[in-house]
Amino acid sequence: MSRIDDIRSNAIALIAEHGFGAVSLRQLARSCGLQAGSLYTYYQSKDDLLQDLIASYLEDLQQSWQQRSKKRDNPVTALNSFVAHHLEFQRARYSESLIASMDLRNLSEPHKCYVMALKSSYEQELKHILLRGERHGLLSQDHMTSGAILAMLTGICLWRDSCADDPAPLVQLCQRAAMQIACAPQPAPIAAPTQRLSRNNQPPLDSCRLA
Repeated sequence: MSRIDDIRSNAIALIAEHGFGAVSLRQLARSCGLQAGSLYTYYQSKDDLLQDLIASYLEDLQQSWQQRSKKRDNPVTALNSFVAHHLEFQRARYSESLIASMDLRNLSEPHKCYVMALKSSYEQELKHILLRGERHGLLSQDHMTSGAILAMLTGICLWRDSCADDPAPLVQLCQRAAMQIACAPQPAPIAAPTQRLSRNNQPPLDSCRLA
């Protein structure tokens, strides 16, 4: 493991245990067996550290999806695969996913803008799936669809613990929910034609039986 990876690993463990606000760079340096001055070679501030942790997580998340995804997949299959991958990645890197979700608000504005750009880039991967589905009449989307699906998937991580139980039922549940969010609207049924009536709301003469 490289020095920077070791620092990141220790930082994630400390923040997960104590919270970002309670962890100092001096404390992090001690956990890594470094002098405080040596740590400043890598990070000038806690803000730099937090941006790096969140950015590394988001970059790895998108890269992992790009390696797994198949551009020729049916859009419905691709959506199910996206949901499964997102949940599996969160599960594998649970502490980092919590930091990325909970501590984003602690970033300064320039650092936050950088991270938000990474989040937007990842969301585009989902939007492309929804757009392909829309073209085939299989899925629909508006300006909120991709965000609603990602909020659901991220919220699962915040609501549950590290998910030691079997993840398959949760994945299947979220896949069904994502399909409901993005399901293409069905055309309204065509109403049966009503019988034409004469002026006095009487059936036309040709439809009447003569006594």
